[in-house]
Amino acid sequence: ATNDMGLGALEALGFRFYRDNQQIMAIKPMDFLSVTSIISPEREFPAIKILCDVTNPLIGDQGASTVFGPQKGARPEDIEILEKSFIHIASLIKKEFGKDITKVAGGGAAGGIAAVLYGVLDAEIIEGGEQILEWADFDQQLNGAHLLITGEGKIDEQTNYGKGPGLVARKAKEQGIEVIGLSGILDSDTSKIEYFDQLIQISTPSMSIEESMNRTTENLERASYHLGCKLKDA
Repeated sequence: ATNDMGLGALEALGFRFYRDNQQIMAIKPMDFLSVTSIISPEREFPAIKILCDVTNPLIGDQGASTVFGPQKGARPEDIEILEKSFIHIASLIKKEFGKDITKVAGGGAAGGIAAVLYGVLDAEIIEGGEQILEWADFDQQLNGAHLLITGEGKIDEQTNYGKGPGLVARKAKEQGIEVIGLSGILDSDTSKIEYFDQLIQISTPSMSIEESMNRTTENLERASYHLGCKLKDA
């Protein structure tokens, strides 16, 4: 729900942000462009490992603000300001902590908190989906399977970038297993979505989000029936 590079989290950990000699309290994205220095607390932090479900970098066309900002309510004019603000903070982190956080894979996760924790606390960014599937012995579970059914609220191009449904779909396709995706909503153009043989929309396109949520049971029953018909005819 945030797009603040995790600076609020850093402030809670004791980091201080200054505009020249004036400390900025309760830092928010609107303050970022005016930050001139970041001061670390005099304490040791434990090793941090971050499990990310996306591989997006912090900035750029696939970055935190551009891709995920609109999902959190950012308007086009907000995204432009956020991008400039993130670039500014990233330049300060490179100057003061010696790390370039702009291109690290997964750095754009959770509004950029992954990149910042990597930059200032030397956090290790791990592909979360891969780690969880390893814990679950997922590859072994696929042995002998003929069909994989997965889903999420919205299967779209971003599903390709390390998200759980895209990850399990890729692993299934690598073993020649058919993949069907159930998606709460779908864009009209699904041509850039990889690894799925079929996609089934759970909601009715003409319904508003509010109505779809109120009629979840009905929508799921209809989508399941549609899926069953497809499997019966296969």
